[in-house]
Amino acid sequence: MFRAASEIINMVSPFVLPAIMIVLSLSVGTVCFVFAAKLIKRQIKLYNSITLVRLKSGKLHYWIFFLLILAFIIYIVLQMISPDAADSLFLQKHFMMERWHSSLMFSFLLLLLFSIEFLLAVIAYSKSAVVDRGIYTVLTYFDWYHVHDYLIDEDKCVVVLSSEKDTFSTIKGTTPPLKVAKNDIAKLKFILNKNKNKFSGFTNDSGSKL
Repeated sequence: MFRAASEIINMVSPFVLPAIMIVLSLSVGTVCFVFAAKLIKRQIKLYNSITLVRLKSGKLHYWIFFLLILAFIIYIVLQMISPDAADSLFLQKHFMMERWHSSLMFSFLLLLLFSIEFLLAVIAYSKSAVVDRGIYTVLTYFDWYHVHDYLIDEDKCVVVLSSEKDTFSTIKGTTPPLKVAKNDIAKLKFILNKNKNKFSGFTNDSGSKL
């Protein structure tokens, strides 16, 4: 009985990690591509809208993650092409994987990493702007119904928007700091005061200093 169980385990174990990687990569990859497609569609709408004020957001962290994952991709490729690669030998020794088992797992791991890279690239190249219909940030779009309040630091040329009726009592619905050109601050204030809460009936004082 124990011998039969051991034989079954030995037969199944080489497929466990590849199976987990296949499910994980397909799941995460699908989410990344769907989200990236939504961002691309949103950017197309931004491109076709009338831009009133250009905004910028910090993207350094996205590029850092992009480069880290790129380095990991290169490492995985080297593991796949080298017959004496350390990770492949480790999998063969401890998980009884044949070469094609580890190559299959690495292939789906690459699919997972390329999906994340694609999403990061889309985010890094996405633009932010105030348009006639609302405000586009890198990850979201606010029509004027959702813009309830804002804060502007004129010294740092930064604006933060809130889509919550309780405004800045919570960070929920708050955008990251968005950079605006100094000569556009007055124009931005005018547009935000004119349009925020446009359809909601919610009233509040105009934007204040951070």
